[in-house]
Amino acid sequence: MNWFIDPIVKQYADFNGRTGQEAFWMYVLIYWIVILVAGTISDIIGGILALALLLPNLAITARRLHDVGKSGWWMLVSLIPIIGAVILIVFCATKSDEGPNQYGSPSSTNSKLADLSPIPPPNQSVQETNQSEDRA
Repeated sequence: MNWFIDPIVKQYADFNGRTGQEAFWMYVLIYWIVILVAGTISDIIGGILALALLLPNLAITARRLHDVGKSGWWMLVSLIPIIGAVILIVFCATKSDEGPNQYGSPSSTNSKLADLSPIPPPNQSVQETNQSEDRA
């Protein structure tokens, strides 16, 4: 649930910086579940909740676009019917820039995910990786 709460509480209207893929998509998933449940209970509650979360949605999307090297203004492309939404989804699904870009350093989520990667570096074989894990 921290994927959903942290962007709302700590970065409510923070359009600066970067947000990694996992953090963005987990927020989107939990957002839609919450909105659907609230809308099922009452249309008014769902509408008020959607309105209250409009700014965090815009902020996390802008930070996600920053993570792939695009300006947050690219969100406006979603105003083009159908094609605009597809373009925005493609941008948000694009792999993050690995190093720093004009919007800052990669988010901590990206670096944590890189540390957990089960794929060995290109110059290290799988057997060498297993041997080093056995020693640890």
